[in-house]
Amino acid sequence: MGREAAEAAQQRAYADRLKVIGIADQLHDAAAAARTGARDIQSAKSAALTAINDAEEAGFTVGEDFSVTSRQGGNAVARAAQQARAQTFAATIRMRVGELIAADQQAAGKVTTAASGLGAVGFADDEIVGQDGRKDPTIQLVDHHTGEQPRPRQGQDADPRNPFVGDERFGHWEDVPPPPPYTGADPPPLKDQYRPFPPDTPAKTGGPTEWYVPGKSWIGDVDPPLVQHQEQYKFRIAGQEATTTTRMVESNGVMREQRWVQNVYEAQHNTWWKVDGSIPVKGEGGWKEGSISIPTMPNFGTWDKIPVNQIATISAANPDVTFYLPDGCGGQFTYNNGTPVGGFSGKPANPIPIMTAPR
Repeated sequence: MGREAAEAAQQRAYADRLKVIGIADQLHDAAAAARTGARDIQSAKSAALTAINDAEEAGFTVGEDFSVTSRQGGNAVARAAQQARAQTFAATIRMRVGELIAADQQAAGKVTTAASGLGAVGFADDEIVGQDGRKDPTIQLVDHHTGEQPRPRQGQDADPRNPFVGDERFGHWEDVPPPPPYTGADPPPLKDQYRPFPPDTPAKTGGPTEWYVPGKSWIGDVDPPLVQHQEQYKFRIAGQEATTTTRMVESNGVMREQRWVQNVYEAQHNTWWKVDGSIPVKGEGGWKEGSISIPTMPNFGTWDKIPVNQIATISAANPDVTFYLPDGCGGQFTYNNGTPVGGFSGKPANPIPIMTAPR
């Protein structure tokens, strides 16, 4: 029995060594992803803070919702100029904050992917009973199981901070094929897969928003600025991305793994300058209000990819505006004040958390 025990010990030591090497490599990858993510987040945070400081140094006030208002007074023309500058600062700040949110989510996803499966790694129990009834760490018995074996995971659980996973307005679940033959305790991890729609696929596009002033700082129609920089958004689904986020579901007593396939959105950002209002005019009877209206042409932007969390941020920054998103099934739902409304979500309502100003 001594020779068999020695061979069993060697095999076990070799298997444990392979596991330790794999764990070390995975920990190295996770640490590298964390360092890279921290640098990206710090860079994005610095850019957001710089945009906020630039606005405040120029004499504007930046609110908790990243709205920008002027602290200066003056006549109608001066106020119009200040409002135009405020809108420019607000657009820059919103863009930088959106980049910060995206950097945070990308870093979390990369670290989660790199560390996937570490918590499930284990080693064989060394408290094995030998033929003489004593606990012998050199003997490893073979377990014979009947029935279906637990299927190994190829992905990882969803980040609880990401409310879009599982919301069927933004994607769907699909079955993950069983992994091909592999060595080691865990199957090869899944990788993100971008799936653009074929060129002849009919566009799934939501309706346009009304023309609105981003970060509007006046109430109703009371004293609106003479010059308004207005914008409009349209959103469409350009493709899908099969993510590395998975779940295990049971069907007829059989467990199978499913991955989250999220919609990939594009946005068309249209802008124009509205010059319409009244200014002081001096005539024969003295000073009075005179109307002014200058027609301008809108600027229609290109279709560019946009993360869904950035859509939520834009909606939250403009709570009085209704945004329309296609649902992928020929219909659409709306975004109001940072929260999706209507459509079939497939899960309980879950308001999108709104990011506060970086500290």
